[in-house]
Amino acid sequence: MITSGLELIDLCEVHEEELLNVVYSDLYLAGFPIREEQEDPSIWRALLWGPARNETTPILHILVAGKNLCKRESRTLMGCIYAEFYGESKCGLLTYLVVHPSHRNRGLGRYLFNEAMQKLKKDAINTGGKLKAVFGEVNNPSKVKVSQDSMNPRERVRIISRLGAQRVPICYVQPELKPGQGRSRCLSLVVFPIDDKPIKSISFDTIRSFLTEFYKVQGVENPETDSDIQNMLSDSRRDLIQLESLDLK
Repeated sequence: MITSGLELIDLCEVHEEELLNVVYSDLYLAGFPIREEQEDPSIWRALLWGPARNETTPILHILVAGKNLCKRESRTLMGCIYAEFYGESKCGLLTYLVVHPSHRNRGLGRYLFNEAMQKLKKDAINTGGKLKAVFGEVNNPSKVKVSQDSMNPRERVRIISRLGAQRVPICYVQPELKPGQGRSRCLSLVVFPIDDKPIKSISFDTIRSFLTEFYKVQGVENPETDSDIQNMLSDSRRDLIQLESLDLK
């Protein structure tokens, strides 16, 4: 059970620089140690509070859960989730979900997930549309060793599987998130249910429009001709793509 008195702050709506720094140092780095999958906080600051925020940049929500979150001396940091809304494709992306070890198995991950989904739905409505899909990324246990991650990659898969995620059957390549660190080829692309209904399939056009916008936002000038995107899309040249279960035996 989630403890009473829980606070939830969306850093998209509240400018708390010091809280963002603590989330980065105490939750993010500990939860996501693989270099190719890490982002620089300067990117988040620009998306959250920067003057360059506009319709061509994704809307970033960083939802932080805990107690006394704005009080440095008495703060209890319990977990966070990062959610991005891409306006052109009308798709969401859940990038990072982490719960502090001392607060796991109490429903906090599910709570953060549900709150992030509501934010993404509102973003779609506010931009004149409906949320088409919510994607996520998870380390592929066949490509990431237990020693490389902060938890067993198989356990990560089980966690997001319990949130209803299904795998998109492509050889997914994550675009470079920080200059010089390269693209990650160790992740699986997944889709989450939007309305608590099991999701079995997704349209090819939705996958194509999201990947194109995602790569463009990450600085790829011509994503339409990018070889990795072309390879991913060639895996699924059908109008409706059947998703795959993440269940691990």
